[in-house]
Amino acid sequence: MTSLQSVPKNQQYNILVIEDFPSWQRSFRRFLRDEPFNVMIAANPRDALRQAKCCRPDVLILDVNLSGVPYNMDGLRLAEQIWRWHRDVKIIIVSGCSEWLKRLSAYRFAPSFIIEKKNFDQDDLVDKIYSSINYRPPLTPPEVGRTAGPTASLNA
Repeated sequence: MTSLQSVPKNQQYNILVIEDFPSWQRSFRRFLRDEPFNVMIAANPRDALRQAKCCRPDVLILDVNLSGVPYNMDGLRLAEQIWRWHRDVKIIIVSGCSEWLKRLSAYRFAPSFIIEKKNFDQDDLVDKIYSSINYRPPLTPPEVGRTAGPTASLNA
């Protein structure tokens, strides 16, 4: 189920999926094709870094355990590198094992959501993407002459 009521119809979001297994790549593309998302798939860290630099993802969906990983960069290190470039990127981890959870506290970013592959559900993924996108702070500054917090009268 999608939350299209809160997403502008003309808005398209960049979703970067980092997944090394072709069957999961096809599944992500199929699950997200009816949504207002520009879905980019990266099969390895090199492609992910290249796409993240040029396309500025709104949401990063990644598998932590990438097979045949070059550069000594697993999914967590990759997510942290992309987060350093784009501090407002929302991160959703979709992984088949939980061994990496012990290492998560060593990183500076915090994922918006964690989904286990064995409990993977298309509607849940889409809902989590929309929740991540809607979590963004407003981009408009407060009105001129107004303060963000409570005000006190000087003439009281």
